[in-house]
Amino acid sequence: DKDHFNYNPKKFEKLSTIKIVHAPSAPIGKGTPLVRAAIKKLSLEGYNFKYVEVLGKSNSQVIDELQDAHIVLNQFYTTDITLGLFAVEAMANHTAVLMSYDPSLINEYKIEREGFDSCMLNTKYWEIYDNLKFLLDNKHEIKVYADRGYDFCKKYFTYEAASNYYNSVFLK
Repeated sequence: DKDHFNYNPKKFEKLSTIKIVHAPSAPIGKGTPLVRAAIKKLSLEGYNFKYVEVLGKSNSQVIDELQDAHIVLNQFYTTDITLGLFAVEAMANHTAVLMSYDPSLINEYKIEREGFDSCMLNTKYWEIYDNLKFLLDNKHEIKVYADRGYDFCKKYFTYEAASNYYNSVFLK
């Protein structure tokens, strides 16, 4: 529902403490041990951020965490091009999303969604530390990814967009 979209550019005005959220439905499968290792290393290196790991919480509690989050760490073992609900919710709440996908499948599956390849930071499991460090070192890039993700979701993942797509495919 478009009422659940939360565009919040004000949270990017003051980036002294970056909020990073990881909410794995299946911690091992989503790469949580690698996320924790990257978070620990960045913390030991002196980076200033707030890391929130959401486990066993309701969807509304997860959404509450996303409201003021800057970066979301999603899933890192994916070998397809599926966003999943959490990625969509994160982008709809104006956060930069790091997750893994296989860009070679975009053409293979004829993805018609312009902007898919730039709406998130493609991050393989061995790149979590490097890509997170990149965003922490280049804080202005966080909002760039958050804006792209928000726009992408607004264009393709509202009820209206889904209805239009459904109608174009099935009601020709």
